[in-house]
Amino acid sequence: MINFSENDPIKIKNLSKIFNDYTAVNNITFSIKKNEIFTVLGHNGAGKTTMINILTGIIMPSSGNAILYDKSIKNNMDDI
Repeated sequence: MINFSENDPIKIKNLSKIFNDYTAVNNITFSIKKNEIFTVLGHNGAGKTTMINILTGIIMPSSGNAILYDKSIKNNMDDI
């Protein structure tokens, strides 16, 4: 089940990152509600750090987008 709402302030939509033949983040979609406590869990190599690096602007996604308070990580990282 996908926990996603267009009304939430943080929206991750179909986010992927591929390095050569290796898929580090594979098409993730979720949203985070206002005042929600959120964590990322997974085994080593699951893509947690890659996802955080995308969300903080260190690397760009191969596809998909993240919208943080109506600003895209692709176009508005300086504002975010």
